[in-house]
Amino acid sequence: MIISRTTNNEQLTTDFLLEIGTEEIPSADFNQAMEQLYVSFIELKELKHFSFTDENVSVLGTPRRLSVLIKDFPRKQDDVISKKVKGPPTEFAFKDNKPTKAALGFAKAQGVKVDDLRVESTQKGDYLFAVTTKPGEPSEVVLKRELPELILSLEFKKTMRWEDDIRFIRPIRWIVAMLGSKVIKFKLGSLTASNISYGHRLLYPKAIKINKASDYKQTMRKAKVEVDQEVRARTIERSMKNLKNGRVDMTDPRIQETFCEVVNLVEKPSTLVGNFDKKFLKLPQKVVETVLQSHQRYFPIQTKGGTKKLTNSFLVVHNGDPQKKALIQGGHEKVIQARLEDGEFYFKEDTRQKLSSRVSALNGIVFHKHLGTLLDKTKRLQFLVKKIAEKLAFSEQDTKVVTEAAKLAKADLLTSMVGEFDELQGFIGAEYALREGVSKKVANSIAEQYLPRHGKDVLPKTKSGAILSIADRIDTLCAYISIGLTPTSTGDPYALRRQATGMIDIILSFGFDISIPWLATITYKRLAKDFKRLAKETEVVLKTTQLAKARLEFRLSQTGIDYDIIRSVAKTDTGRPVDFKERTLALQSIRNRENKALQDIITVCNRASSIADKNFGTKINTDFLIEKEEKAFYKLLLKTEKQLDEEILKGKYKEAIRTLSSLKKTIDLFFDEVLVMVKKKELRKNRHALLNRFVLACLRVADLSEIVKDQT
Repeated sequence: MIISRTTNNEQLTTDFLLEIGTEEIPSADFNQAMEQLYVSFIELKELKHFSFTDENVSVLGTPRRLSVLIKDFPRKQDDVISKKVKGPPTEFAFKDNKPTKAALGFAKAQGVKVDDLRVESTQKGDYLFAVTTKPGEPSEVVLKRELPELILSLEFKKTMRWEDDIRFIRPIRWIVAMLGSKVIKFKLGSLTASNISYGHRLLYPKAIKINKASDYKQTMRKAKVEVDQEVRARTIERSMKNLKNGRVDMTDPRIQETFCEVVNLVEKPSTLVGNFDKKFLKLPQKVVETVLQSHQRYFPIQTKGGTKKLTNSFLVVHNGDPQKKALIQGGHEKVIQARLEDGEFYFKEDTRQKLSSRVSALNGIVFHKHLGTLLDKTKRLQFLVKKIAEKLAFSEQDTKVVTEAAKLAKADLLTSMVGEFDELQGFIGAEYALREGVSKKVANSIAEQYLPRHGKDVLPKTKSGAILSIADRIDTLCAYISIGLTPTSTGDPYALRRQATGMIDIILSFGFDISIPWLATITYKRLAKDFKRLAKETEVVLKTTQLAKARLEFRLSQTGIDYDIIRSVAKTDTGRPVDFKERTLALQSIRNRENKALQDIITVCNRASSIADKNFGTKINTDFLIEKEEKAFYKLLLKTEKQLDEEILKGKYKEAIRTLSSLKKTIDLFFDEVLVMVKKKELRKNRHALLNRFVLACLRVADLSEIVKDQT
């Protein structure tokens, strides 16, 4: 069946509303659910032939509801073409603007009126077409049928199951489905869709009727619920900006993360400022900030101005009754007082023992049952950072710094503070190390070893911290891969992709000229000294390199580099992320600014590659260079190879591409005047070798056959 949408500009429209009322949805899953809802309705539009614009789709929600509001939703589906038959050419179908027997007979055979026949242009001229359309169904009928399946098609990492084996992120308690003022009645388990929603759990704990879809936002505001998350965010932002005696540092990635989470945790945000005892400001600032944010999702308030000094106040975003502000404030202050007292106690207990004295006790913590203890890992880190520092020509003093940091890196995992607030690992170790007289450089390296912790986190600022982070990640990657725990398409339980991405980000940011295969090789060899039952070295190095390269390609694709350029460089043997990036940037720059040079080299390289027989190798016998065109080609190729050596050694890939493209005229003359498939075997073999050598020269930059050629 041929499906083709027809346009009906006079089709009546109204607003559509779907609200899925649930028990509280975890903030971490909220945005994912909203994205899926949006995509589901865009797919519904295409599959079921509804005419509405994507911009008119608003996905809204609070912790207790997921909603879709669509403006100008059609009251019926578009008509679709169910059958289309080609008839006679128009030159035979009409005469003197009147239908001929050919047109009349065709219309009769197809069961349509002559006036309903269409004239369409084809490659062979204008023809008559008989088109049969299937009228669209009323939207209410289609939605009643499709909405239950759409709701249950939403996927989540974890779901809950209840009656009739229904699965969703949380149990569904009510459903609102409306087209204009009319309810779209359908059943989902024991629930029936209606126009009855429910207000704020505390401020309006009762049902509320929605008269029409377009009234949704305003009706819910009367029920003390703000369904528009952007409005909730602006409300919270205003409160932050209006603080009288301090400020919230919204440039801090952790604050931004907490802010996004809090927006998804309240239905009608209210804010207040709480206070805690000033004595707790004697604790490290990061400890206080973590206590405020990690469990309570409070916002630390800093002094105004350029300093980031902490005050003894904090901002609370709550979902309660603003009229009971004093009571709510008191409750939050009691909670934070207890949490800070815990933090103070852990800090005092931890500082009774030196960080360095905890290192040997790491032998009692298992890294993995097949990979030894954290003490084993610590020793590997000391080895790896020293090797990497030597590779990057670190000074003796800097190498000593990073080696000492590696020795103390995991010691804070035995502290009470990390036991309670695991996000402080690394940082609290640095704090304790400083208090014991360890140099600031060593302490900074300890603090930065886990950076970046996630995709939006900051990177290490010091080279020694960066090296320690790289060593930690490559050790984890190789260790798990060597016992068969490689990430799959369906799972990555040890977050190895995140580890690899962080490593790539650091290498690119610092411009470290190191190779992933080299890193993986030295890491494996060190692992093999401690453990014998590992996968083969070649397998581990290959899989580690492939994983890192995949994350590198992903990162580069996010910077706007074309997929085919990334793929072309991926086909080379470069294992150095910085070099990989420089090649892609050069190719992208040439494509954007000097596309003819790129197209020239792609054309001749692809032509040479398609003709050349690789079995003939690249060894050229000058005695068999007969024609002047092949002599000229060979002479220029020798000069080009020498020039490429210099340009590639210096990383001048744009110049290298231009150098290769300058061969085009000479190669074109070779193809025009020289017969490659000559009968004489010696000549044929020599000419194939010449082409193979040219292709090999091109491959030194990238596999140009992977680049999509410009067809314009």
